[in-house]
Parts: sequence; C-alpha cells; structure tokens
Amino acid sequence: MTLLPQRDLVYYGLFGLPLAFAGLPLYVHLPHYYNAVHGMELALIGGLLLLARLVDTVQDPLIGWAGDRWPQHRRRAMIISLPVMAVAFAALFHPPAFAKGHLAVWLVALLVVVYTAFSVLSIFYNALGVRLAGGDYHQNTRVTAAREGMVLVGVVLAAALPHAFVQRFGMSEGFMYVSGIFALLLAGFSFPLLARGEWFHQRDTGVPPAALAIGASLAACWQARDLRWLFGLFFVNALPVAFTSTLFLFFVEDRLDAESEAGWLLMLYFLTAAASIPVWSALSRHYGKRRPLMVALLLAVTSFIWAYGLQAGEVTSFAIICALSGIAVGGDMALLPSLLSDGLKERPQLHSFAFGLWNFLTKLTLALAAGIALPLLEVAGYRPGDAATSTQALAVTYALLPCALKLLSILLLFLIPLDARRPV
Repeated sequence: MTLLPQRDLVYYGLFGLPLAFAGLPLYVHLPHYYNAVHGMELALIGGLLLLARLVDTVQDPLIGWAGDRWPQHRRRAMIISLPVMAVAFAALFHPPAFAKGHLAVWLVALLVVVYTAFSVLSIFYNALGVRLAGGDYHQNTRVTAAREGMVLVGVVLAAALPHAFVQRFGMSEGFMYVSGIFALLLAGFSFPLLARGEWFHQRDTGVPPAALAIGASLAACWQARDLRWLFGLFFVNALPVAFTSTLFLFFVEDRLDAESEAGWLLMLYFLTAAASIPVWSALSRHYGKRRPLMVALLLAVTSFIWAYGLQAGEVTSFAIICALSGIAVGGDMALLPSLLSDGLKERPQLHSFAFGLWNFLTKLTLALAAGIALPLLEVAGYRPGDAATSTQALAVTYALLPCALKLLSILLLFLIPLDARRPV
C-alpha cells in the first residue's frame, strides 16, 4: 500500500492538539478550581463529576453508531461542535451571575455540553484515522503516532499555560486567558482537517444495512474475540491514568509541598511522552506491537511505584518518576489505538462505533476516579491544603492502586490474541 504523504499526516495530526488542550483543564484543573474558587467540597465535586460522566458516557457508542450509519453528516457534525465546545468551555470556568446560586446544576449541565461536543469531535476524528490508514498494519501506527504526538503537544501547552496564567493573574482571570487561547487553537487547527472534505466521504458501500443497527454493532464488537479482549485491556489500563490525573495536583501540593512546581512537572511528564512516541513506533516496526507495549507497562510500574514513599520536598525524585512514567505512557498512546485500528481492518462498519466505545471506557474510568477516589480520601481524613491531615491515604490512592492496575493490564496484554495479525 502507498504510504500516506507526510503532508496529509500533518494535516490530520494537527487537530489532536486543541482536543488535548481541552482535556487537561477539565480532568486535572476543574476539581481544584471549583474547590479553590467556589468553595465546593471534594465529596460534592466528585459526585457531580461522576454524575456528568455517567450522563455523558452512554452517548458515545450512540454517536459512533450514528457516524457509521450516516457518514455524510460526520464533517457537518464536527463543524457545528467546534463553536459549541469553545463557548461551553469558557462558560464552565466563568459562570454568569445568575448561575452563582446554582453552581452544582451549572457544573453538571456545562460539563455534559462540553463532553458531548468533545465526543463528536474525537470519535469522528479517530475513526477518520482508520480510514486514512487503509487497514495497513504499519500505517496504522504512523497515523496514530501523528495524532497522539500532537495530542501530547496540546497536553504540554495545557500543562504550562494554565499554571503560568494562574500564577500571573490569579485563578479566575487566568482561566479567562486559557479559554480564549483554546478557542483560537480550536479554530486554527481544525481548518486543515475539515477543509479536506473528500476524507469524510470514504465509505465501503458493500456493508449491509442490517449490520449498522446499534444492537448488531454492539454484538459484533462483543463477538470479535480480539476486540473484546482489547477493550478489556484498555479499560483496565486507563484506570491508573484516571486516578493519577485526578489526584496529581493534590499529591504535588499536599504530599510533596511543592505547589509552585506542578506546572513544569506536568510538562516534563508529557514532553517525555511526546519524545518517546517515535521510539515506540520504531520498535513496533521491528518487534510488532505487543512486546513494546509490554515493556511500556512494565516501565510504568517499576518507575511509578516509588512515588508512594516520597515525602515533602522530594521534587527531584518525583521529576525522575514523571519522566520515566511519561516515556511509558508514550508507549500506551502510540500502540494501543493502533492495535484497535488493526482489529477494525476488516470491519469498516464499526470504525466510528468502536471509537465510541473507546471514548465510553475512557470517560467511565475518569468518572470512577473522581466519584470514588475523592469521597474516599475525604472519609479517610484527607483535607486539601490542611497540613494537619495525613496524606498517607493520598499516597496509597495515587501510587499503589495505579501500579496494581497496571500489573493486571500486563496480564491481559499477555492473553490478548490481537497481535497475532502482525505480518512476518
């Protein structure tokens, strides 16, 4: 198969940057923001985030199915979702005066709007990558690496800019600048992708209409043994990231007593992840995808478990942990979506639906992390910013639990049959 031109890879990959830029403020900064600015208790924030996620997650497979059923509307749906997401993101961090007395309702409602627009954009964007790769084993990795590389650039910007603006202007005004930059990135980086209208009309015409029924799509994913195992692996492997993302700022501020260091530590983590993606992609060309991914998972456990023993002031040690675990997550990002693309090679009627399930599992893990970890920490006696409370429960939830889940991921990866497709 002819390699996709580098220019097309760039045009495709660029859109991953603004999508990723939106994610970090929502997953990492939002709980902290509503606690610090609006005085919401952690248990309430966790419950509201869980509620919004539960409302949101059920729609992702439906959005994916709709994209497969009516492919001619995918591009139009993305164009409509762009301004909706930009406006809702800004309103989420800057509630109007009439919403101040109903912040819980405002938070849930705006989160659902942002999540819905994000789902439409990300599901159709990821599914487009499968079509552009054309089912080629190695080209799947090239397309995935182009997308995930720009995703990590977006995450690095999201790690650096909010922290810098908050330090300079304060939390409320700082996120006003963040919202404006996000809107500009979303408009500018979506144009090269959406201008290529012909990309959105590639479609296998031999798929029987009955195969596009939502029940049939779900049954097809379940009956495909490789996809069933892969979705299980992805769910278990995403849980550790969800827990650490939710608790990162609390761990740095209260366990390490290093609030001012949070920005560059996040940047270090994502920069090493971005820098490692070409390496993981090269390894997959020589050794397939299973073995490099196994190495990445083992690296994640052996590097991150040391975070449990860290105490106040041990920023250098935590920086080393961030760098090594960043390299490990680069392997996840380069190889896991590529494995899903391999599994969809002969299943064109499931492209959008499968990534809808993928999004569903991602959001479910984040909902579980916010809805379980935060209330449990409060019950255990942890209070953010209170030096008198113990941070032992925080260390267990942030470090030991994710490592245990990574070990389970290694077992699942060992059993999964998907990589048998690797060409000789």
